Amino acid sequence: MFDDDLLLHPLAGRAADAAIVVTALTPAVIDQTTTDTSSGAWVALSLYALTAACALAGRRRWPLASFTVILLTLATAEIACAASEIKLSSLAVLPLAFALYAVGAHTPLRRSVIALAGGAAIIVIGVSVNHATAPDGWRGGSDVLAVLSPLPAAWAWPPAAAATPSPRPSVAQPTPSASSNCAPNAPLPRNAPASPATCTMLSPTP
Repeated sequence: MFDDDLLLHPLAGRAADAAIVVTALTPAVIDQTTTDTSSGAWVALSLYALTAACALAGRRRWPLASFTVILLTLATAEIACAASEIKLSSLAVLPLAFALYAVGAHTPLRRSVIALAGGAAIIVIGVSVNHATAPDGWRGGSDVLAVLSPLPAAWAWPPAAAATPSPRPSVAQPTPSASSNCAPNAPLPRNAPASPATCTMLSPTP
């Protein structure tokens, strides 16, 4: 797979890590300018982004740890911000998608399923804490489900790709030659060339 190839090329791996960090975090930073521009929101997003960037850098070597750190950090940031009536960009979940992809790509299926179930449990606990600490209007519900529901697709992508059989290359069939029409051990007239016409003449009639 793509991530596996990068393990063989350290420079390419570092460049890909930097590109993935930028891709995962830039949308949230841009969206935050129209979501909440208070100093508290920027501090929370900055701390989360720094943690997520470090975790994403190690996602291939420690996929489960990377996923757990990002999820716990995001849940803590969202709970604290909601309690303080501060709103983070909904695009802050993008690093989770990259972490889930790494879990699906670099973790045995059984362990990755357990990790996915554990992540769902953390989200349920986080929503419960949010409801207990946040004022009315700052409590998550269907909006949390709407934002997080597409993320398991990132986890399922690598196992699904690995299970899909690759098409076999077509093998060219040999073209029958003219001499294939010759009957085996058929005697030829003396000094007669072995031409296709002669072979056809000498071949047995069906």
